[in-house]
Amino acid sequence: MQTASCPHCGTRLKVRPEYAGKQVACGTCKARFVLPLSEAEVVVLSVAEPEPVGRRLRPRHLCIAAGTVAFLGLVASAAFLTRDTWERDNAAQLAALEAEAAGALQEGDPEKACTLCDIILGLIGNRTLQKPESQSTREYAVKTKEQATAATAERRARDEEERPKHVESLERAETAAKALEAETAQMIAAERAKAEAANRRKEAAEAALRAAKERTKAEAAARQAAERELAALKGDLERLRRKP
Repeated sequence: MQTASCPHCGTRLKVRPEYAGKQVACGTCKARFVLPLSEAEVVVLSVAEPEPVGRRLRPRHLCIAAGTVAFLGLVASAAFLTRDTWERDNAAQLAALEAEAAGALQEGDPEKACTLCDIILGLIGNRTLQKPESQSTREYAVKTKEQATAATAERRARDEEERPKHVESLERAETAAKALEAETAQMIAAERAKAEAANRRKEAAEAALRAAKERTKAEAAARQAAERELAALKGDLERLRRKP
């Protein structure tokens, strides 16, 4: 057995001589490298003691540290730029929501104002605001939400107090409507009865008229018959007078 050093992590390892000149993998850091002809493939049989703390950093370690620092700097810069961009991009929307919430509160609609304030606070979230306008909008939203919540609670309490009066008024209105409906039904029934009585009287009058006409015809026929009979009697009388 021989010893070999990993060029990536510096671990001292025992090797077999038959793998000299071949590509092998370090058993500690898993990096691959080619063993010199005087060394063999790494077989992790024992790991050497670590080097002192004050050893020099290898170039690979320096590159990793520099890359980490650069990455953290990019993340911080992106966060800073995103924060400023968000405030600038959403300033108009926040101002419009603030104005709408103020208008709703003035118009006596605290529930709408509270909803708009929730939207403002939801958009801002836990962001750290830098612009005074954005900070003022957040403070206004918090204050207005408190006022709107108090106004909503007061309105609901007032509605609960006035609810019995409204219920009583509705009951009176329903009673009056039912009484009016009953009176109207009675009037309709009375008018219908009058109409039916008038129709019956009309039918009786028409029947009486027809009977009178029939009687008149019968009387006329009887008179004509009597006149014919009288004429016949007169004729007989004249003939009797003319006989010797």
